[in-house]
Amino acid sequence: GYSPTGTITTTQAGDTTTDSKMEFQIYRGGLQTALTIDHDSNASFAGTVTGTTLTGTSLDINGSADISGDLDVGGILHITKANATAVLEIQGGLTTITAVDQEHSRLDFGANDGSVTGGIASSIRCVSEYDNGAHAGITFWTGQQSRSGGYLAKAMHIKNDLNVDIYGGLHINNSNKISTAGELEGGSLDINGNADISGNLAVDGIANLDNTDIDGTFNATGTTFDVNSSTSLTLDNTNTTNGVKINTVTSGSPVTIGHATSEVLIADNLTINGNLTTKGDVIIENTTNLAIRDTIITLNDGTSGTSGTDSSDIGIMMQRHGTNKFFG
Repeated sequence: GYSPTGTITTTQAGDTTTDSKMEFQIYRGGLQTALTIDHDSNASFAGTVTGTTLTGTSLDINGSADISGDLDVGGILHITKANATAVLEIQGGLTTITAVDQEHSRLDFGANDGSVTGGIASSIRCVSEYDNGAHAGITFWTGQQSRSGGYLAKAMHIKNDLNVDIYGGLHINNSNKISTAGELEGGSLDINGNADISGNLAVDGIANLDNTDIDGTFNATGTTFDVNSSTSLTLDNTNTTNGVKINTVTSGSPVTIGHATSEVLIADNLTINGNLTTKGDVIIENTTNLAIRDTIITLNDGTSGTSGTDSSDIGIMMQRHGTNKFFG
């Protein structure tokens, strides 16, 4: 073929005013084809533009643009589509992916000036045309190649009211509260404020509970349950029927109350269903008479040895006005 080279210059004869109009067009077979240059030095292409470098003050692309190299935009890149969804699609093509952290495509934001000392390096903004901000927000999707059907699913949605939904069960509202429908797992969990748990709290390890208020059921099923208090420890129950029960599940399990030298106070009545064994002195203080319902009182019960060999005194001693009275 014929490949002409050189410069093509067009003029408009007989008209040199500032309002003169002129266009340069390339025709083939009587039809306008690829290139049109108007009098304001604007160029439009009806076909496909291919080249290594394209430079201009503005570039309007009404169709698709395939850029295999770098796209450097010194100003603002607007992607609009009337009455339809505007899409910026970045597709990678690595064929030698060997690790899970390698990326086929990526969108990077950042500041490249080392002298920057303040401000925000990058941001993503979602702006609604409505004055009240309705319909503003941003959604992150994940899935396979198809953009429809069950292949694509919402991963995270940030709404205009600052609520954040992470699909799979986690919700962060605009009051800085986190709720989840599933489990929250981690190596450690530090809660500096209050924690309201409406369900169950299962602790497999050691739970250090400082200033803990439990309104529901507290069930400790571990091998060891140790409660230490440096000031006071109170167990209360407002239910006058059930009260407070200690070690009532397993038969024969011992219960120890108090230290070897401590004082145990029973503030009101005490009912003992079994036997009462005392290894020290029994002191009975009462402002009225002592009433015993048994008909027979046995003294020196369980004495060992043969009859007649026990030399211990047996009887009842009464003290009145400093003089002991004994009979037996």
